[in-house]
Amino acid sequence: MSIREPEVVNPTWTNVFRFEFGTLAMGGSLLTFVLIVIWLFMPQLDGLGARSSTVTPGYFNWHPFLMSLAFLVFMAPAVLSFEVFPFARHTNKSIHGLLNLIAVLSAFAGFAIILDCHNNLSSTGSFHTVHGCIGLFVLILLAINYFAGFILYGIQWAGPAWRGSLKPLHKRLGLSVILLGFANVALGVFEQELKKPLTGPTHQLSNAIGVIIAVTILAIIFTIVKFSDKRDDDYALIVDNTTNYGTENNQL
Repeated sequence: MSIREPEVVNPTWTNVFRFEFGTLAMGGSLLTFVLIVIWLFMPQLDGLGARSSTVTPGYFNWHPFLMSLAFLVFMAPAVLSFEVFPFARHTNKSIHGLLNLIAVLSAFAGFAIILDCHNNLSSTGSFHTVHGCIGLFVLILLAINYFAGFILYGIQWAGPAWRGSLKPLHKRLGLSVILLGFANVALGVFEQELKKPLTGPTHQLSNAIGVIIAVTILAIIFTIVKFSDKRDDDYALIVDNTTNYGTENNQL
């Protein structure tokens, strides 16, 4: 039995993990959204359209558009804000909260679209696929974590002891939500591949989206996941939302 040494990261690698990988994660996320919009407007997928008396591709496509907007455009920078943005902690905290709010609203708007398509405009029904079940699970986690974060750290209805003790759970849930969300976006693209099936440039773009999502997930993990030293050969992962201006405290 040997005792593992604590992870020692020199300043150069700290900057690489925090800024280079953080910038890669942010850029990859935004690029994925742009590619998904292009993908949705390919002839085989028919772009975006208004609601009608039946399910149309254009109306259905608001679901992947809004979900991608939520996770790729708003939630990714929200999660990375404490690592990447060069502002004071209270400013990063405000950015984090605002972007998460917009992400939640966009995600639940996308959820409303798919419920409408499956239950009002057709008799398909909901949650019959892996993509649908994981999506529901992610949205439940997202709602719980957002409102808990708002109560604990936004309006601070709980005392410092509660905020400090629940912060590790808040961080882990946040990381879980965005990684599961990214994975489910990729799964949704794959589901469209199976339904159509997609061919030619549309199919190739689907593959590109999946690869870039995988790279972005890797970059997010490299940016915000760190290893802490544990006694007696314990080994654990922690998520650190500290800024480069100092360490966290229980006040968040």
